[in-house]
Amino acid sequence: MSTGVGFDASVLRSSVEDLLPGTVVSLLAAPVGGQLVRRYGPRVVLALASVSGTAGFA
Repeated sequence: MSTGVGFDASVLRSSVEDLLPGTVVSLLAAPVGGQLVRRYGPRVVLALASVSGTAGFA
């Protein structure tokens, strides 16, 4: 059954394909981010995260 959401995909399919990978990566990256903040400080980690995010979108 198609509802027109997400390029003619069902709501379930578009949410699994679009939202689930980001959720899994966030769950795995959160402990690493905490360790990096403790070690290098929040400013360095935020700068690296923004550069990494920009590169990912590019």
